[in-house]
Amino acid sequence: MMSQHGSPFTRQALHLRDVFGEGDFTLLRPDSLCAPSEEVGVSTPLTLDDFACYRARGPSRAPQTVTPIDQFEDRAMDLLRPYLVCNPAG
Repeated sequence: MMSQHGSPFTRQALHLRDVFGEGDFTLLRPDSLCAPSEEVGVSTPLTLDDFACYRARGPSRAPQTVTPIDQFEDRAMDLLRPYLVCNPAG
């Protein structure tokens, strides 16, 4: 978990769109920082941003099944509603 410094977080209301749809969201509090990583000894040409993620309340959506595939698994999962909003962080 991150240590908080500076001013307390103020809830933010946003209208967002992603590949699953769009809607009104409220960012409730900071949740996590996602930093790009690579396996030691395996080079990658990617230059990726850090992402600051916030716990969010957003619209319910019709369940959708997706199958993300990476080196760890390829397993179908049902997306019910968003609960995090992640934004590139400098």
